[in-house]
Amino acid sequence: MALACAVLIRRSILFSNPKAITLTDQQTEYLTQVIADKNFERNQTIHNLPYDIKQADLEIFAESAILINCDTGDILYEKNADEEIPPASMTKLFLMYTVFQKLSEGKASLDDIVPLPPECWASHMPPHSSLMFLGKNQTVTLRELLTGLAVCSGNDASHAIAYYLFGGIDSFLEEINHQIKLCGLEKTRIVEPSGYSENNVTTAREMAKFARIYISRYPESLKQFHSVKKFAYPSILNIAPEDRNKPSQIFKGSFPDSIWTTIEQENTNKCLKTLEGCDGLKTGYIDESGYNLSLTCIREGQRYLSVTMKGPGDNIFEGDKYRVQDGTTLQNYAFQSFVETRDISKKEVSVTVPVLGGKEDYVNLFVPFDMKTCIPLNLFNDKEITIKLYNAPALFGQIKAGEQYGKAALIIDGYIIEEAPLIADRDIKKSFIFKTFLDRIIYQTIRKK
Repeated sequence: MALACAVLIRRSILFSNPKAITLTDQQTEYLTQVIADKNFERNQTIHNLPYDIKQADLEIFAESAILINCDTGDILYEKNADEEIPPASMTKLFLMYTVFQKLSEGKASLDDIVPLPPECWASHMPPHSSLMFLGKNQTVTLRELLTGLAVCSGNDASHAIAYYLFGGIDSFLEEINHQIKLCGLEKTRIVEPSGYSENNVTTAREMAKFARIYISRYPESLKQFHSVKKFAYPSILNIAPEDRNKPSQIFKGSFPDSIWTTIEQENTNKCLKTLEGCDGLKTGYIDESGYNLSLTCIREGQRYLSVTMKGPGDNIFEGDKYRVQDGTTLQNYAFQSFVETRDISKKEVSVTVPVLGGKEDYVNLFVPFDMKTCIPLNLFNDKEITIKLYNAPALFGQIKAGEQYGKAALIIDGYIIEEAPLIADRDIKKSFIFKTFLDRIIYQTIRKK
């Protein structure tokens, strides 16, 4: 009888007014780190829309293409998106990703002065390479090398960074292919850092997935590098003092080891000049790949990303014409045909749940990011978004901060248009034996219902 009363009182108190203890600053800091470590950002995957719509009949000249909403990962259009094709100079995005990782870890600085071994001089690059025009006795920063990658697509810059940050090409390849696996790319493999080799391979789908990860984690890369329209190098500050007063050089087919003539180059991404909201990303071309383009645009807070590969063209002028046209067609289709729902703040999607058999009685479950989704204009006729939470009425025993204990769904007109994990906001250890015994009885009665 006494046990039954204890169980009833405990249950009544526990479920009458659920309220978790406020997190300490230390707990909040720990939770933030746990979320970051688990990469709950929605930039990890791309996926089909959660409802059926007829794919648009777009005139796309490239053999392979894909279009996604960058915020949600929804695929809005695709064409032969799984065909394996060399990325060409889009390979440099993988290199830039690893550089930003080093920067975020404090292992490098944009203002670092980067040594230039002969292996990265323009004079030592393969024929027909895109170049930043690195040379003997130049002084260059990591910031300038990244600009040379993004704007000029410099093969020499890619080698300089690989040697500086990784000690050589082999170490770079080991690291980047490891990162590729961590990003969930199964068909992508990189054999050298510049994109010159036809043995580098990816697909439009995996390139879009990776580009989304890259700009979601490092959005500053767009403003700092990918949207820069022109770059002049070497400047007077890059040139060795003994070369600064020498007459301008004229290059005919090959390049000397020492380069002191300033060369201004425009960004290889011509959409930066012609397409509204375009602020990146990267072109690529070798004979085996055709004309490639990873492209992103933002208008009124909405961002879309497209990848086109194996674009046609008998020369650079034709190739640029068709990849600009394809990119423009895809981006304008996205902005004209789809709309993002309002942000559902993570603060709106949370629930306090009793914890039975724990040293604390309550845990907050919440979505670790703001939720939104992408829907076709007029498809749902302004119907209201509802939020539904799927979680147990109570949890039992040890709880781990950042672990998933349920899910939240956004629903429009009966369609689940987005799902997200409900995660715990704190660690809770198991309680002492008597409390655990009482709570197990309560938990078993709840589970039977």
